[in-house]
Amino acid sequence: MKGDILVSGSRDCSLRIWNISEGKCLRTLYGHEAAVRCVQFDGMSIVSGGYDHNIIVWEAESGNRVHTLVGHTSRVYSLLVCTPSPPRLKADLLNALLI
Repeated sequence: MKGDILVSGSRDCSLRIWNISEGKCLRTLYGHEAAVRCVQFDGMSIVSGGYDHNIIVWEAESGNRVHTLVGHTSRVYSLLVCTPSPPRLKADLLNALLI
């Protein structure tokens, strides 16, 4: 959550960007082919991991997909976005994978 903005992930394979003070969905993001299991949001970027074995990096304002990170051989259950620059992405699924 950043200010009044919250990002959620769902079993319907989508992410939703919410304005929580108004209770409205601002945008729906599609790109995962299975349930979205984890989401991180830093105000500018959204990073999501899913049961499709992928991690997707999104631009929050436009909703555009920036990168799809492929390489896990099973579901992605957690991730951690580390800043400041250069941004590093740490993803975990039983054993740690550092990108």
